[in-house]
Amino acid sequence: MPEMSGLAKVFKVDTDETPEISSKYQVSRLPTIIFFSDGLESHRSSSIHPRDAYVSYLEGLSEDTSIDDTTLKLLDEEWFRRHYLLTENVKVIQKTMEQYPDLLTKKFDNGQTPLSVVLNYPSNTQDELLELILAQEPKIRTLDLLGLGRCEEFKKVMQKDPEAANRPDPDGNTPLLTAILGSTIVGNGECVNAVLETGAKNTIPTTICNSLGERVKFQPDGKLVDELLSLMMKEWGPNLHNDEIGVKWRLLLLEIMEARYLRSEDLIASRS
Repeated sequence: MPEMSGLAKVFKVDTDETPEISSKYQVSRLPTIIFFSDGLESHRSSSIHPRDAYVSYLEGLSEDTSIDDTTLKLLDEEWFRRHYLLTENVKVIQKTMEQYPDLLTKKFDNGQTPLSVVLNYPSNTQDELLELILAQEPKIRTLDLLGLGRCEEFKKVMQKDPEAANRPDPDGNTPLLTAILGSTIVGNGECVNAVLETGAKNTIPTTICNSLGERVKFQPDGKLVDELLSLMMKEWGPNLHNDEIGVKWRLLLLEIMEARYLRSEDLIASRS
């Protein structure tokens, strides 16, 4: 990190080659990022943040500003708050809410809500994070109904507003995509069928948002999407992980995540 020259030293450690170091600092998971100030550990994290967040952290430490205080300042930035919600440990998020109480309810500039963002971004912590968000009693929007498996309520909305079947949310997520991504949360494809029955196009958006809120191009496998949609109309088996429908759902999710992980250095530089 050349921008830190004279302010901080940055080291990358291979734990396989130097197990004594990981043992000394009690590193139990990867990645682990440890910050030191005056030779003493001041903070550690296992969440991966964009490069410019680390620059802010190190600049803050050089001015005797703690990582926690820098985090609170960064949360006022749209790109960081989105990324923090989607990548940080849920217990850390709960602790952060003590100082930033509207973290899970504050809308983003384009009108998107934290609930909608999380529903359209499957992760290992999604269920736990959704439970925490819903405990804040947020307003449930039309597409949120699909992600939460509330298909009948969605159908009632369609009776008054049929065009909503193809109307994307502020991030560009369509009702069909939200229903597909939410299907494994509820364990069935009922909401996918509900969307298609109301006249939605059986296509996936060609642009999606990554964890920073940046639009990235996405070219889904059309054959995979068609096969997945046809399977969702059938009764799901008891073992989603190994069933054909679960395999194809994960294949589509892998395509989505690969697209989301591609980042634009120009957009990153524009925020500096």
